[in-house]
Amino acid sequence: MRKPAAAAVSVAWGVTLGGTFGCLLPYLLGNWHFHRPLPYWTAVQAAGGLLICAGLVPIVQSFAEFIRAAGTPVPAASPPRLVVSGF
Repeated sequence: MRKPAAAAVSVAWGVTLGGTFGCLLPYLLGNWHFHRPLPYWTAVQAAGGLLICAGLVPIVQSFAEFIRAAGTPVPAASPPRLVVSGF
């Protein structure tokens, strides 16, 4: 698989899985209400945003390693060689 195609498939796969399991299912299974229960709620939201960004670093780096190996993390379009570098 060519690198532009591998990059497009990797981004689509990541957005689909991340959006489904990280956003859609928690929204459907829970009763989400946005309210401000604490006086310093914006500080807590900022800390949560930083933790989310820190958690995305290994995922993005792993996807980049798959693209460098001319493959994707999708099982149907796996890279031609074993990826052993990175996270």
